[in-house]
Amino acid sequence: MSNKPKLALSLLTSLVLIGGACSSSSSGDPSSDGAQSSSDNEAAADYESPLFDFLGFDTNFGSDEAKAKQAQAERDAQEKITACMRAEGFEYTPTDDSTFQAFTGGEDGLEYGSKAWIDKYGFGVSTQAFSQEQVGPDLVGHNFGDFLGAPDSTDPNQVYVDSLSPGEQEAYYAALYGADDGPEYDASLSEEENEAILNEYYGPDYQPTGCFSSSFGDQFGNINAFFEEFADEMDELEQRFEADPRVAEARSKIKTCVSDKGYDYTNQEDAFNDLQGRISDIGDGGGGGVLFDDSSGSDGDLTDEQIEQQFFEQNKLSEDDLTKLATAQEYELGLALAVYECSGNSLDDSSNPELSKIRIDMEQEFLDANQDRLAQFKGTSG
Repeated sequence: MSNKPKLALSLLTSLVLIGGACSSSSSGDPSSDGAQSSSDNEAAADYESPLFDFLGFDTNFGSDEAKAKQAQAERDAQEKITACMRAEGFEYTPTDDSTFQAFTGGEDGLEYGSKAWIDKYGFGVSTQAFSQEQVGPDLVGHNFGDFLGAPDSTDPNQVYVDSLSPGEQEAYYAALYGADDGPEYDASLSEEENEAILNEYYGPDYQPTGCFSSSFGDQFGNINAFFEEFADEMDELEQRFEADPRVAEARSKIKTCVSDKGYDYTNQEDAFNDLQGRISDIGDGGGGGVLFDDSSGSDGDLTDEQIEQQFFEQNKLSEDDLTKLATAQEYELGLALAVYECSGNSLDDSSNPELSKIRIDMEQEFLDANQDRLAQFKGTSG
């Protein structure tokens, strides 16, 4: 299978996932030990991608304009879901996801990826693997409520769904979310082989089913169409970026800086895998806790508060686990601070001002060199 979709996707991922994780207004100017200045690293909200600006996609997710666009896009999608579900023979009431509490790491109002957030949460691996109730007051955990939604975030469709028979409910959710479970995991194959099958199945030609996917997918239709139309050019841009000697020099500088601070990692994935490994034998490995189990079968008689209390009782961490977690959190906070001082809030390219500047320049060169074709694309894609 061709690696072109993967290369194009890497550019998309580098821009979308980090949002405003770097600044286009500065080339970084690292000091002699490779560290980035505080002003560089705090300039997250200033990052702009020429390519995504052309596509009308705001990578500065925290801005008021971006939030307003996203809210409107969600309202539009909900209207499409409503029409789609009614065409399938079901009632559907648009939901208001604005009441849902997005994960922030806690109730302290710290901006994700900021110096203050990193000082408290590191990368959010060991510090967000367990709830605050599980880890106690001396360690850092997540606020259990962040994963449940706001108290008033009820699904207006629940009463209707509960009125359906089990078979009708199955059909309802198939219409809403699609009935495609994807390829089955083959235990006789390696993890890499199973992953390759999954990647091929959900390749560029995959068409999701269900009213939800088709309605929300429209938000990214222009971007998907672009990466399909300009797949070869995006691959070439990515390869040119990887071959640029400035990139190799900057990465080497970052690795040396982090290594000098006592940590030896090449990329963010390696760092995350190591951090996850340090907590893998603590409790359930940070998997969120075992499911609530009421062996008496009386869970239907319990209040939400009683169920939550019993959930935490069943998922308490032992003293030995708490000691291991304290060590893991101390290590993670030190590593995150070292990465912040050397690169940004990640070891990956898009978090580093010097590297992101190179990518931004290449994007602009692509836009300048393909103005006529891009104008035609924009005219046909709406």
